[in-house]
Amino acid sequence: MFVAVLSISFGTLALLNAQALTWLGTFGGNRSQARDVSADGRVVVGWSFNASGLNRAFRWVEGQGREDLNITYASLLTDGSRLEYAYAISSNGRSIVGEGYNASTGRQEAFLLDTAPSCQSHNGDVDNNGCVDDADLLAVLFAFGSSGSGLPEDINCDGAVDDADLLMVLFNFGSGC
Repeated sequence: MFVAVLSISFGTLALLNAQALTWLGTFGGNRSQARDVSADGRVVVGWSFNASGLNRAFRWVEGQGREDLNITYASLLTDGSRLEYAYAISSNGRSIVGEGYNASTGRQEAFLLDTAPSCQSHNGDVDNNGCVDDADLLAVLFAFGSSGSGLPEDINCDGAVDDADLLMVLFNFGSGC
């Protein structure tokens, strides 16, 4: 995103804001296209040919570079499905819409990709009622020893409900009540 401020004084024109150009590259193919940018200008989405000539949807993040959405979100794709074009991104950079091949239906379809992490650490309020209380403590105790993703009792998002999660509830016990 570029914003320029021009100043005219005594017949001269001066550019007060520097310009910048960032080449986003390809995945080994001969063409790529940026399609949309987040509101803060830090995230760009688009598509690129790879070395085999296939379209690959990408996301470029300032300071991190370009990534193939098919690799980053491979766990969400069914066998043979692929994200080919990323057309737009939400203003906060979280949601991406585009087009891809859905292997389960055998056709090109639109997609909506939510890029938020599957687990978000919190203060121990497992039931999200605004209060870290005995219900939250019991939930963690009953789930103690469980492992996997998406467990609400996994407060620190390390993939296991363990002593670290129990301590989070105990340290925050009574918060928000």
